[in-house]
Amino acid sequence: MQAVLKPLSLNYLDAMMSWVNNPAITGKFAKFNNRITREEEISHIKQMMASKADRAFVMESEQGKYLGNISLHEIDWNAKKARMSILIADKEARGKGYGKSAIKQLLEIAFNQLKLHKVWLVVFEENEKARGLYRKCGFQEEGILKDEYFVKGKYHDMARMAIIRRGK
Repeated sequence: MQAVLKPLSLNYLDAMMSWVNNPAITGKFAKFNNRITREEEISHIKQMMASKADRAFVMESEQGKYLGNISLHEIDWNAKKARMSILIADKEARGKGYGKSAIKQLLEIAFNQLKLHKVWLVVFEENEKARGLYRKCGFQEEGILKDEYFVKGKYHDMARMAIIRRGK
């Protein structure tokens, strides 16, 4: 399935509020440990939209259904690198190719529009499904970060993966 990327905007506030406080979706993300209010989410969206170090997008189906978010964060313009994040909030959309489609489009933006050299991410070491998806998109593992995330009272190892722009 083909994902459609659109710039993050306040038009997606209600869609995002439908999952930001759902532990089934955000339970493993350290930054979602506390309940997020509507006002806090508005502030976050405005911050992302104004940021020089972030490029945030929403993913929709070709029919216009909101699926989730994908972003480049911590853009280091000197080193020409950024951290990628992706979250497919719509459970029915998972495993249907939307993630791969969105990642490929985001990498196109990162390398061809923003002229970045490297895009990296971290993923739970035990999340083989996600690691497999990232490998299919060209990411390679750089190493394991021991006890990198502290979520739900325990430390978790994270795999760091990256893709480097080649030949340009």
